[in-house]
Amino acid sequence: MHLKKFFLFLLLISYGFSEDLAKLLNEYRIESELSKITKIESAGFVDIYTREDLEKMQARSLLDILKTLPVLMLTRTSNNLYLFSKPTSSYIPMPAIRLFINDHDVTSTSFGSAMVVWSDMPVEYIDHIEVYKTASSMEFSNEPGTAIIKVYTKKAEREEGGKLRVLKDQKGSFEADTYFAHTALDGFSYFFYVNTNNIKRKKYDHKEYEISSDKKGYNFYSDILYNDWRIELAHYFKENENFMGIGTNYTPSDGKVDVKQSYVHITKNFKNSFKLQLEYDNLDYDRTYQDENGIYAGSAGIVDYYSTHCKDDVFSVIAEKRLLFEKNRLLLGAFYKYKGFKAEGKFDQISTNYANSLNLYSLYAENSFSFDEKTMIVGSIKEDFYIYDKEVRSHSHHIIRLGFIKNIGNFQFKAFSTRTYYPVEFYKLYNKDDIPYKINPNLRFPIIDIHMASIRYKKKGYEVEFRASAHRLKDNVIFSDSGFINSPDTVRKEFYLLKYAYLFDRNDRLYLEFFTGENNKGVELSPKYGINFRIFNSYGKFDFYNELIYKSSYEAYGISVDKTFDWTAAAKYHYSPNLSIGIRGENIFNSSFKQVYKNFPYAIPVFDKKFWINMEYLF
Repeated sequence: MHLKKFFLFLLLISYGFSEDLAKLLNEYRIESELSKITKIESAGFVDIYTREDLEKMQARSLLDILKTLPVLMLTRTSNNLYLFSKPTSSYIPMPAIRLFINDHDVTSTSFGSAMVVWSDMPVEYIDHIEVYKTASSMEFSNEPGTAIIKVYTKKAEREEGGKLRVLKDQKGSFEADTYFAHTALDGFSYFFYVNTNNIKRKKYDHKEYEISSDKKGYNFYSDILYNDWRIELAHYFKENENFMGIGTNYTPSDGKVDVKQSYVHITKNFKNSFKLQLEYDNLDYDRTYQDENGIYAGSAGIVDYYSTHCKDDVFSVIAEKRLLFEKNRLLLGAFYKYKGFKAEGKFDQISTNYANSLNLYSLYAENSFSFDEKTMIVGSIKEDFYIYDKEVRSHSHHIIRLGFIKNIGNFQFKAFSTRTYYPVEFYKLYNKDDIPYKINPNLRFPIIDIHMASIRYKKKGYEVEFRASAHRLKDNVIFSDSGFINSPDTVRKEFYLLKYAYLFDRNDRLYLEFFTGENNKGVELSPKYGINFRIFNSYGKFDFYNELIYKSSYEAYGISVDKTFDWTAAAKYHYSPNLSIGIRGENIFNSSFKQVYKNFPYAIPVFDKKFWINMEYLF
């Protein structure tokens, strides 16, 4: 590592701070992509978006990436939250999707996952993104989830200088990003990033009421490294309008959500392969609804004003040790997590409040045994102990996972079998049909069995991969007339994906993905089939990107939705190594995936038709 830094320092002196330096740094960055270092093959199905991908896509927020994922289909709820569904199925529980920024699990006590806050985070300060599906690897050293989104930030060790980016669309939206990085020779480096945005969305009419989902906010991130101690500080604030709201007739007259989350993440890597992490998260979530036609509020009846405020405090200590033997790679780890929860509510003239906390202890181990260079088996076990401060009974849950990876010539075969679970979000442990909130001590954590297999053929410039997975879900948490309960039914789902990738050269690449799924209930609450097509091209000083996302027709809640074709295209002109200008068109056909909402008369596109122009300047 020190030799690489010294080599880079000599190059900096040789070239000076010029356009040649910017070009050199770009070449150095490409040849040592972080994604080649961070990818974990044994963690499940993995999809990777490199830094070059993000730049050519001209991605603005994490949503621009998540919408291109196969099988996981991005949608949004009636109150303007972004969630995932799978072919034929409804929303995936929030705790099933875990978001990591570097090694930090950005989490929430109230909602079980940070996706409710960070799903539309800006990505200008992101180096690359890895998405692991049907995963439960102990390598992630935190709470369980079946889909892991790993977002890796740009590092000062790989950057020098800064960048300014401004964006504007035809609806009046505006966004600006800037970051600055510097590395000294005494083991000290820093990276600072700031974003601000004001996003305008298409408005809809319903019963003479306007449905709006505009958003504004800002994001700050800093990464400081000194003598192998890494300190990350981040703050994200956003104010969203309520879209349809939660009124009985979907006629919101006012209301919004103000949400802010801050975290501190400290990491120390010791020379004996021992790693220590300290984390603190603070979340403030303030949601109000106003609807003169009424909002159902449990035993409070029908109200016009509905307000909830949640405050989370989460503190974690994570310690792990890696042991390397001739044929074994052993990971031993443990963590302690404190999760505090406070909730207040006001429903017309009725006020409520409640508080509780959780102490979570976890022990885990994972062993990878290599018979030879081509054959590996993976086994992992994890035990989690949940100890609540009051009312909710304490209990423990385990995760067991076995895997097999075999390479034969140009083929790779992977198979994994996992028994895991979903933690129940705090807000579901309290029955919102009772005022004040009432505990449901009998609510059980859902248990899920996942079996997956894939075969991949890779040769020269192309790659073909087939994936299949089967899921069995027991004790799923559903909403009924009596509040949240465990479903008595066992749900079985199967999903299939065929991927094709062709690399003409480094600058010209094509990706094609076909996916489908089914469930044992015989329902189709979302499209059954989908096709994702993406192509990257470069010609001289121009970069081009095109994506076409097809989803099949479906019918839900009595509303039929025709098949959709969502075309996004982007072009960027590099005036110089330091200055570029770009344009990105989204949902150009105005035919993106439409979501059906219960008791609402028509489906609404998840994404608007937009055209963004942007300017980037390196300094």
